[in-house]
Amino acid sequence: MPEYHPCPYLGTAVEITDERYAHVLKGHPELAPVYWERVAETLAAPNRVLRSDTTNSGTLFLRWYDDLDKMVVAVVITDPNRHWLITAYITGNMPRGEILWQQD
Repeated sequence: MPEYHPCPYLGTAVEITDERYAHVLKGHPELAPVYWERVAETLAAPNRVLRSDTTNSGTLFLRWYDDLDKMVVAVVITDPNRHWLITAYITGNMPRGEILWQQD
């Protein structure tokens, strides 16, 4: 059963399918399950939003966490029918991409 998390920047909810959740757990074990709620927080209140350098329909939502000394990145794909999470991860490096919005 998919989860839906609000994303004010997009003006709608982002869908997270069971398959994508499993992908994140397998490919980025540092994120889940302990820090999984941080993905929803990042979608709801990012510090910065970037246009993906690797996919035309991708948007990266970034949020810094002092306790991690790193940021959570949630990558969302937008198509005409939905917005859905393709992956999420924790990193200390700033992802590349055009800045669409950033917190003052």
